[in-house]
Amino acid sequence: MRPMRIMVRTQVMVDFHTHILPQMDDGSRSVEESIQMLCMLQQQEVKWVAATPHYYAEDEAPNKFLERRKKSYENLLPAMQQYGGLLPPIRLGAEVRYFTGMSQSAEIARLTLEGTNLLLLEIPFVSWNNRMLKEIYQLQQYLHVQVVLAHIERYLPLQKRFSFWKDLEELNVLIQSNASFFIEKANRRKAFKLFDKGRIHLLGSDCHHVSVRPPNIHVALSVLQQKYGDAICNWLEEQDNI
Repeated sequence: MRPMRIMVRTQVMVDFHTHILPQMDDGSRSVEESIQMLCMLQQQEVKWVAATPHYYAEDEAPNKFLERRKKSYENLLPAMQQYGGLLPPIRLGAEVRYFTGMSQSAEIARLTLEGTNLLLLEIPFVSWNNRMLKEIYQLQQYLHVQVVLAHIERYLPLQKRFSFWKDLEELNVLIQSNASFFIEKANRRKAFKLFDKGRIHLLGSDCHHVSVRPPNIHVALSVLQQKYGDAICNWLEEQDNI
């Protein structure tokens, strides 16, 4: 495969949520598309990328998922190496769909982001109940993982609990927002409000393809910089150090 031309810049951003591994889920369909997405992220000054393919416990055991993920990454690696280390490196992880009893499965801890104890968790798109919140609490207590709630903005319209934010704070979870939350003007005011209250800890593009749901984290960064100026640099450094 012929390498794409890329720009060399100082990389400052981290993308905590992507579907960039080839043929793992509904994301990248090929090695070529994954490379295109990585080149786009490099041009957007992304320092490193979390590869977080969907994990559904009803479909496969963690060990089978990890075998598929390893094979996908190994297929991608030779193409990445053609760029001489200029592409943002990948850390392997997963976007784990919530299921009842997951805190009792020690294997779930193997799905944390490489080199960390961060577990990206996708919660059902319903109003959360006490049983679900207890499961998240036990997940952290029993498996010693740090839960990161994926794309928080998607759940907000469905929540009926008056104590929703208090519950999350008591659980001591981290919260990830998609870049689109800041990009879409209809949601931007709400995104800024949560950001001002310190309720958004991590940012991800949740990119799936080159043209549909592409890497767009640079647009969100531009919006944040316009709003907060150089102060946003401290937040970026905190993300990289989590």
